[in-house]
Amino acid sequence: MSYGYHRTRKASLSLRQLLEERVDKDGPLPPHRPELDQCWPACPARGGPPGPNYAEIWVPAEQRTRSDHSIAWELAYGNHPCMRGPRLGHIQVLHRCDNRPCARPSHLFLGTMSDNIKDMHAKGRAADFNGANCGAAKLTVDIVGTIRSRRAAGDSLRTLGQTYGISSGHISQIVSRQIWRNVP
Repeated sequence: MSYGYHRTRKASLSLRQLLEERVDKDGPLPPHRPELDQCWPACPARGGPPGPNYAEIWVPAEQRTRSDHSIAWELAYGNHPCMRGPRLGHIQVLHRCDNRPCARPSHLFLGTMSDNIKDMHAKGRAADFNGANCGAAKLTVDIVGTIRSRRAAGDSLRTLGQTYGISSGHISQIVSRQIWRNVP
C-alpha cells in the first residue's frame, strides 16, 4: 500500500474507526488495581506493540494529533471541557489504571493536572528527586553529616563551602536544617 493510499484511507475513517483499529481489547490487568477490568492499550501509529507512553493519533478532520485516551473518553461520554496543554486549572482525561496507552473508557476520569499529581503521590508513583537522589546533587548524606559535625566543631561556613565546592549560604542552609532535613 502506498503512503498516498494509506493517508486517503485514514482520512475517510471516523474517530471511532481510527481508535478501534489501534486498540487491543485483550490487554493486561493493571497489577496494582486488579479490581479494574483489562486495560485496552492502544498500539503506536506506526504499528508494533503498545509502549509505555501515551498513544496519539493524527485526526485528519481536525488537522492535529490527539491522545487515544482523550478520544476514547469523548466517544464513550461525549465532549468534555478538556483544554490542550498541561495547565494546572484545566480539565484533562486521567487514568485510574495508571497505564498511559490505555484507552478503556471505564479506566478514565476527568480531573486537573493538580488532581493527577495528587493521585500520583497518593499511589506512591512520584519520583524522589530530593537530596542525593537529585541528578545535579554535589553532596551525599555522609557529606552532609560531616558538614554539620565540622560546623559544630567550629569550622567556618566559608571554609566548608570551599572544601565541598558549594557556597557558604548553602552550607548555612544545611547546618540550620533548612535543606537536607532528613539527614541527622
